Amino acid sequence: MVKPMISVIVPFYSNYSLLEYCCRSLIKNFNKHTYELIVVNDNPRTKPNLDFAPKATLIQCEKNGGYAAACNIGSKQAIGDFLLFVDSDIVIENDVMDVLLKEYSSNKNIAAVGSKIVKLATEEIEYYGLAFNEVDVIKPWQGNSAEFPLTMMNREFQTVPSGLFLIEKAVYDAVGGFDEKMLNCYCDLDLCLKVRKAGRTVSLAHESIGYHRGSSSGHVRHEWHADGKALFFKKWGNLIKNDAGYFYKVAADFYKENMELPSKCLAINLSRSIFGNDCLYTFAENLGIDLIAVENYRDRNHASQYIQLEDILTWSTMNYGVSILYFVDKFKSLEKNRYWFSKRSLSGDIIVDIHGNVFNPTQ
Repeated sequence: MVKPMISVIVPFYSNYSLLEYCCRSLIKNFNKHTYELIVVNDNPRTKPNLDFAPKATLIQCEKNGGYAAACNIGSKQAIGDFLLFVDSDIVIENDVMDVLLKEYSSNKNIAAVGSKIVKLATEEIEYYGLAFNEVDVIKPWQGNSAEFPLTMMNREFQTVPSGLFLIEKAVYDAVGGFDEKMLNCYCDLDLCLKVRKAGRTVSLAHESIGYHRGSSSGHVRHEWHADGKALFFKKWGNLIKNDAGYFYKVAADFYKENMELPSKCLAINLSRSIFGNDCLYTFAENLGIDLIAVENYRDRNHASQYIQLEDILTWSTMNYGVSILYFVDKFKSLEKNRYWFSKRSLSGDIIVDIHGNVFNPTQ
């Protein structure tokens, strides 16, 4: 069988050091493939030296058009049968191209395949596909171990991030590529939904792992996040399937088998999502937990990395005689609460987050 030609496209804005790590990891692991490496520099104020990748093509953009535009510029020059988009702050440690092509070939309806994205520093899951609840984007099991059992399998998703993402070039061209109005965010989700609207599917290959540094482009990548989100949900809001409940059920089945869970709880909702209660009730029902009452503290939980429970909850709550279910956006936000949980060590409390994680805070 003749191996397909792959066009590997790396959009770049800043952090030359990470770009070198990225490209060297690609070159090292793709030596048995027929491919071209295209680096698209979306920063007109710099011109990176690609001495470490002498066969790579550098496209120098005349103006900063954003991530979506850089990807489209690279695709127009690409000659491959497939496009493999790789963020410039991602490194790989195995032949992910083989893994992605294998998953693509497993079903003739698959047009695009995403990867498991883990944090470079901690090997915690950053993205294992994406799910939705209203206008919340759920990131299944984000923050958990890269080897968390529920992420050790390939799955079909509505959308996957484009950090390490393979797609048929013919399909990419047919659906119009990335929507450049979305600039730096949500354009990958939009692309996946355009692929699905065209009658094809999007999958994730769990053995294709991208180790992600994150935020290497600074504030530029995040400046238009709210606008990108608004454009995305205006375009797709009525067509997106609210599938977070499916992942909550999958998670609940796993945790019921592997954890001792309380039968009833007082729920403390610390999520900043306006739909947090919906997720809380759905997850609790799947876990088989009866919620005695729900106390909402959304207005007290600001956008800090950690939540200090003594700042929000009363002494009487700390001494409440029934188990407490703490519902948060990220379970790690309750890490720095040694005093609180030491006083509730025999209570059977659990931490549940919006991305489908369940933890016993005293273990």
